Amino acid sequence: MLTDIVYQTLVNLAPTPRYWIAFSGGLDSTCLLHILASLRSRLAIPISAIHLNHGLQSNSDAWEQHCQHVCDQLDIDIIIQKLRIHLAKGESLEAIARIARLQSYQRFIAANETILTAHHQDDQIETVLLQLLRGSGLPGLAAMPVRSSLSPGWLVRPLLGITRNQLMTYAEANRLCWIEDQSNQDTKFDRNYLRHQVIPHLKQRWPKCTTTITRSASHCGAADSLLSNLVAPYVTTASGNYPGTLSKAVLLAMDVELCNAVLRFWIAQHGYPVPNHKHLAQIRNEVLTAAPDRWPVVAWSQTEIRSYRDDIFIMAPLPSKCTDTVLPWLSNTVAVLPAGLGCLRCEYTTIAHHVLAPNDILALNIRFAVTGQRCQLPNTSKKHKIRDLYPQYAIPNWLRPYIPLIYLDDQLVAIAGICNCGSVMPTHGINIGWDNSVLADLVKIIVTA
Repeated sequence: MLTDIVYQTLVNLAPTPRYWIAFSGGLDSTCLLHILASLRSRLAIPISAIHLNHGLQSNSDAWEQHCQHVCDQLDIDIIIQKLRIHLAKGESLEAIARIARLQSYQRFIAANETILTAHHQDDQIETVLLQLLRGSGLPGLAAMPVRSSLSPGWLVRPLLGITRNQLMTYAEANRLCWIEDQSNQDTKFDRNYLRHQVIPHLKQRWPKCTTTITRSASHCGAADSLLSNLVAPYVTTASGNYPGTLSKAVLLAMDVELCNAVLRFWIAQHGYPVPNHKHLAQIRNEVLTAAPDRWPVVAWSQTEIRSYRDDIFIMAPLPSKCTDTVLPWLSNTVAVLPAGLGCLRCEYTTIAHHVLAPNDILALNIRFAVTGQRCQLPNTSKKHKIRDLYPQYAIPNWLRPYIPLIYLDDQLVAIAGICNCGSVMPTHGINIGWDNSVLADLVKIIVTA
């Protein structure tokens, strides 16, 4: 019975404070949602659903309403989130949508909570074949594990041992209603082509191929796990000057295969898609060998590798620059920055035996990448050119255009995340807090390292 299979899979894993069901409204996720609802009392763990509206279909909003209705009927809380898919030239819609989904899940789950997806055995076969056709190594051929890390929690696939036919039988027996996504019939997508044109022929010739391909994926997964355990110490040895970075010099001293293995492990460890052989070669030949005054970037699938001095960094693509932006900001408010750069707030401190009240308001403005500016560090008389100050704080060149510059009238009074300029802000008992941004966190890591 499917409910018993799912129950046993979940109880064999580490405890979790909440299950989040990735609910698209299709057959597979509808079965998963219904199974978890029936197991609610046995699991004794809170269950919620999350529906991601990709906005790629004309009836996406109707699907959203359907998912809300189904969850209401089963008395399961649901969060609905609209995604924005930005597809660059040459990028795969399937790959970019998958990355967008995972990033969205990460924003919603709390520490050690679990996302449950409805991938089943037939999906596993498609994944193995796709990875094989792409020339993937062990991580790709291992396909999808039952449980994988999805910081700050986990991603679990409890249906991997169940076929699509079994799910169809379950849905019909329980009179479930689900959405039929017509795009799943479009064979211009690789996965759909395999599903409709290739795999039926494989099953006709080799009826047990579902089981044997899944077994091969399991063997590859075991070998990849062993290899990861062997590579992990080398990743630690290659650690750079800042948390989460690697040293170019240490990587260059390794032979090519070990260097590739370390890069793959490190990239996967950060939750990014592992690059193909071409991109690995670019990282070795362009990024690791770059002179200190060069900052090449290797990009793939919403992932970028950049360098500064002896360190390489991994990150999502940098946003559009805000070069001509001027934002007025009253010091008693929170400033929301453009391009996903987070927000700024004035943090008041004790000065001269009294605390400055938040209603003592300064009319500030925020700019980016202003050239020719000078900053007088507190308790000094010398003014430094910003372009000379950034290297002192080891701020990479590619990060500098995104750092907010704070002005009072036309006077530069602070560089967010780095320092105050002159005595204006210290005199008013104000420090600038910059947060809610990956780049703000990166500046903080670099400055405090």
